Amino acid sequence: MSDVHLDARGVGPRSPWQVEEARADGLVTFATVERLLASQLGSDLRLAPDPGEPDGLAITWSALGLEIGAVVKPGVVDDSTIGVQVSGLLLGVSVSASRICRAARGRS
Repeated sequence: MSDVHLDARGVGPRSPWQVEEARADGLVTFATVERLLASQLGSDLRLAPDPGEPDGLAITWSALGLEIGAVVKPGVVDDSTIGVQVSGLLLGVSVSASRICRAARGRS
């Protein structure tokens, strides 16, 4: 992580310096995110900015001999969780996430 910024308010004057409120932010490199995802999805994972989706990431990996791709938008879920919203999948053909959801609802 780089460019870390910490804003602390209500800091006590003595050790242990308790803080009423703190906020921290920083930057994580693409390589770090790629390494973390690869540890969960497999070592052949590739990550790149998606040119067609602002703030989107293109993730590709192989499974069962097939090339699989997804376009995701990362975001903060809560104080300790970062999640992703899937906006598209690629498995031989490009399919939007909304079409997959509609098709799944139609089968239930």
